[in-house]
Amino acid sequence: MCVYLPAQADSNDSLLGLLDGVTRLFAACSKSIAGIDRCAVLVADLQSSVRICTELPPEEYFEMINQIWAAMEPIFRKYYGTHGKHVGDGMVYYFFPQPDCNYILNALKCAQEMKDAMRKISKEWQIRRIG
Repeated sequence: MCVYLPAQADSNDSLLGLLDGVTRLFAACSKSIAGIDRCAVLVADLQSSVRICTELPPEEYFEMINQIWAAMEPIFRKYYGTHGKHVGDGMVYYFFPQPDCNYILNALKCAQEMKDAMRKISKEWQIRRIG
């Protein structure tokens, strides 16, 4: 298992709790689903979401979350990600082996493209809040 967490990740962070739940769920499911012995799991969580939620009016916060989900969905599809679940402001997607591509590389490319998309969304919201 390969896990990337930012250097400042706190062990009490909701991402770590979500990741723990996902790994337990996958371990349980992989024992019960014949033929699935490997996959890549991508877990994404909005950093500082509690702070953002307190700074934005509720309708703007949910508009931003919906914008993020809408921007990420095509990226996941592009790299053959399978929807796991949305948990609050977090997302879980699975990348299963494909006959014509590398599922691990797909997960990594997806994560990088998501990171780039989030930079753009963040910049848009920063400008919006200032203007």
